[in-house]
Amino acid sequence: MHALWDSVEFGIIVIDAQGVLTHCNRWVRRHARFLADPLGATLAGAFGADLNPRLGAAIEQALRQGHSSRLSSALHPSPLALFVEGEDGVRMRHAVDVMSLAEGDHHICVLQIRDMSESYRREALLRRQAQQLQHSEQRLAATLANAPIGMALSTMAGRWTYVNRALCDILGHSAEQLVDSSTSHHVLPLPGETPTPLEQSLQEGKSNCQIEQRWRHHSGAAVWVRITATRVSDAASSTPYFILQIESIDERKRREAELTEALEEKETLLREVYHRVKNNLQVIQSLLSLKRNSVHDDNARAALAETAQRVRSMALVHEKLYQSQQLSVVDLADYLRDLVEQLKEALGSRLRAVQVTVQASSVQADLNTAIPFGLVVTELVSNSLKHAFPGERAGTLQVALQREAEGAVLTVVDDGVGFAAGVDPRQRQSLGLKLVDSLVRQLDGEFSIRNAQGVQFTLRLPRLMRRGDTA
Repeated sequence: MHALWDSVEFGIIVIDAQGVLTHCNRWVRRHARFLADPLGATLAGAFGADLNPRLGAAIEQALRQGHSSRLSSALHPSPLALFVEGEDGVRMRHAVDVMSLAEGDHHICVLQIRDMSESYRREALLRRQAQQLQHSEQRLAATLANAPIGMALSTMAGRWTYVNRALCDILGHSAEQLVDSSTSHHVLPLPGETPTPLEQSLQEGKSNCQIEQRWRHHSGAAVWVRITATRVSDAASSTPYFILQIESIDERKRREAELTEALEEKETLLREVYHRVKNNLQVIQSLLSLKRNSVHDDNARAALAETAQRVRSMALVHEKLYQSQQLSVVDLADYLRDLVEQLKEALGSRLRAVQVTVQASSVQADLNTAIPFGLVVTELVSNSLKHAFPGERAGTLQVALQREAEGAVLTVVDDGVGFAAGVDPRQRQSLGLKLVDSLVRQLDGEFSIRNAQGVQFTLRLPRLMRRGDTA
């Protein structure tokens, strides 16, 4: 029997009816710290002051009354006196089973001692983890409650299960009034608007989304909010839910409305300026036409007609700007077609046999480019129409505009009589070509003339937006 007891991995101590230790197995001898040889001694003599009174009382009950019990250092706040130590010298958490066995007309006591250290460490670890989890939950709850923006937890159906203080402030409701309400309940759509429910947007396969909506305040007023919704699935819950971040954007919307109103007002004023400039230029053109009709000198009449046409080309730019959706730019292709058509109408009776074509790509230019560009076109086209086809001579005049990098290329080509052989057109010092040279320098462009089977004028514009320059 003793050999069997020595093979087990727990302690066994046998105490006879007189309270004397009659046997200790190997486990006890390895782990216990005895004051003297325990066999033949009482428990108090073997352990001295280490004997806990509770253990002594339990042994007394087992010997006198046949009562068995269990005492555990892992379960009691104060340790049992019978502290057996591990091999590393650290006191062991242990449980002691006090068993009473009848032997004739009296009882003996068997103590069974089990190491509970690992179990206690596991329990202590679980307690620490539970405390850490509780602290994390408390920190998360405090973070949500004190977040500067509205926070809510929502079911997949849109029902709110949690709201924080900031969201209550945004909507003017208490937390009790908001919990169990739905997201769609608070939406205040614009007239004619049918907003897509937030939960529907997320149920369409999206994990998160951000939208701006008008919500209804407790007072009935509209509140603009930006909602950032995230779909969450975690191990703690088999049912996914939404985390909603709700931020009031009333102030931003107010500033945007003020800015839009200011821009619309400035746009109206700018259109009015363009309209008035166009009208004033048309008045100047009319005055020049009236003066032309009262003058009998052919050269003076021609000069007044040319000046009136130049004024008309500038008026057309302001008309295009007035009609444009973008008040700062002109589509040169559209402007070029109308300008050439005006020039044809001005000289219509002399051009029955001349075919005029315009091929133009859509090219955007600002006012500082469009006005000098129009004046150059006026001079070049007028020059070809007036001089390239004398008498009833038939021919063609081709005007083309093509985009090139950040600029554009304008070509005016006719198959008329051209310049006389040996004549350099740039040396003729005509007012029209002087004006063209000046305008080309203003545009930082390049201008060339080719005289062969008619005349080809080419203007290269390196850039079309010149808002920082002076026209």
